[in-house]
Amino acid sequence: MKASVRIRLRKLILVGVVLCALMVGSLYAFFLANPVAFRAYAFQPVREISFFIRELDALASWSGIEKIVVPEPEMAVIPKQGFHGVDIVAGVYRPVTSGQAPAIVLQHGSYPWGRKAGLMRMLATRLAENGFYVIVPDARGFGDTADPVHVENPEAWRTASDLTRVVDYLLASGDIDSGNIFVIGHSMGANHTLEGGLAESRVKALVLIGPGRYTNQQDVLVPEWIRARFSADRRLDQPVSSEVAIFAYSLGNLRLLAKSKLAEPDHKPVLLIDGEKEGEAKLVYLAEIVRTLEGPVEYHTLPGTGHYCGVRSFYGAETIYYRPEMFEPFFEIVLNFLERQGAPNGIPSENDITLKP
Repeated sequence: MKASVRIRLRKLILVGVVLCALMVGSLYAFFLANPVAFRAYAFQPVREISFFIRELDALASWSGIEKIVVPEPEMAVIPKQGFHGVDIVAGVYRPVTSGQAPAIVLQHGSYPWGRKAGLMRMLATRLAENGFYVIVPDARGFGDTADPVHVENPEAWRTASDLTRVVDYLLASGDIDSGNIFVIGHSMGANHTLEGGLAESRVKALVLIGPGRYTNQQDVLVPEWIRARFSADRRLDQPVSSEVAIFAYSLGNLRLLAKSKLAEPDHKPVLLIDGEKEGEAKLVYLAEIVRTLEGPVEYHTLPGTGHYCGVRSFYGAETIYYRPEMFEPFFEIVLNFLERQGAPNGIPSENDITLKP
């Protein structure tokens, strides 16, 4: 009897091993056949669930996670300019106060849903409640903004001119205080913020949240995964060339920009933020860069949080999940920095709370 049980157990183990091998082999074949589709339809769902659990510490305690829906913003379309131009689609969050307001351009990270990501909508809504006029553009190739026509031309993926056009739009609206324009970027958007914001004279200060650290310690880009990710995030059918992907990711190279733009004491103020759970390598990378900087630079590592400051949503869905004990300290750091740069405190006496449970 015992021998029979052992034989059955061995057969079950063998079947399990074979099934696992077939599954791994199928996934690998899927990746080889179409790495972009693999990234979008096999890897991305697992990544979303993993980030949700890790960012919100969902396995430890579900009870502390709050769920909200924020109001839909106004829509704006900024017409294309130039040979590689695209029409930029953006969400506009108007302040609850009246009169000309300080303005913020909020730039999203490398996620296909762009401005609709939970952190973007949460942060934009809260900033508007505190008196800021906030515009959240979809970067070229993300969300509702189209890809450039010539996707295999590296120059088509420059984003600094897009930021300039967004600032032009803000000034033309007549609704903002032209002396108080700020740019906040998350992840990839932080690198775009650094690249374009330092050169844009009308921008007063920059906030970089979890800037993309696409290079290793020797500043050599790792190309094995970036072609598939670049194309999948922008919903392209095929991987772009390594030249295009490396060029696009290099535009906001944090270490190189730190050496060339932030090494002098007279640059505009910069706030750098990362999360304790982003991983030791990324924390060390950013901390080492910060130690080389001169001038008005602030650096905060948020305890207990990851890359998304305690905020997540699934695929840009309207429901946002967040932990107040993670998001609120982060928001206070950002708000205090903006106020110290001269942004008026626009909190109304009776704050209109627009978040819906």
